[in-house]
Formats: sequence, C-alpha cells, structure tokens
Amino acid sequence: MCKLISISGASGAGKTTIAQLLADNIPLSKLVLFDEHEDKVVFPKSYPRAMPEEYELSLLTEFIKAEKRVTTELIVFDYPFGRMNKTLNPTIDIAIFLNVPLDVSMARRIRRELKTDRQLDYDWLLSQL
Repeated sequence: MCKLISISGASGAGKTTIAQLLADNIPLSKLVLFDEHEDKVVFPKSYPRAMPEEYELSLLTEFIKAEKRVTTELIVFDYPFGRMNKTLNPTIDIAIFLNVPLDVSMARRIRRELKTDRQLDYDWLLSQL
C-alpha cells in the first residue's frame, strides 16, 4: 500500500526543496506540491492569519486518497500543516516538520521573492514580517 510522507514547516523552511530531493531519490515515488493544488483548498476568511484547522481541505483530501490508490510506493507531499488539519491528517503516514528558525525562513522567503520579476515594496515586506 502507498504511504504518504508530509513535509511541513513555515514558508521558506525548505519544504519544496526537501520534498523534491526525496521524490527524486526514492524509486517509485511521486511528488505532490500543496501550491499546485490550491484550487482544492477553501481558504478561511482570516487568511493569511488562519489556523490550520480553519482550512477546508475535503477536496484536497479526496485527491490525496485517490493518488494513494494509484501510486505504487510513496507520495512525498509538500504541505504546510503536517498533522494539524483533522480532515487531511488521517491520510498522512509519516509527518516531517522542518523546524527552521523563523528569521532564517523569512530571509529565504524574501530571497526567493527577489528572484522573481515582482517588485518588492515596503508595504509587502511589512505585511510579511
């Protein structure tokens, strides 16, 4: 039976990097990125300050269950909440939390944003801090 590994942590902690490395190096594994499936997530009104249990993840949970039925060995899931959302929690077999200091995560996030064509401004930076 297929297993699901959830890689969680703050924005900028390295979830996607670690998940991609795992999926690239574990035979018969599949990578699922949370950011590519936001259409299956109902964001709460209090977003971005919402707690993980406030997100409606039933569509995402059904997608993950379907993927587990057709994937041979392992799904590596870049997903920010780990076991903190009760809807998706039962599908997770192994949860890994990247405990990166928040200042390091923020610096990595700002660096990532600077690599895009997007113009960063003072208000955006304050909103993120």
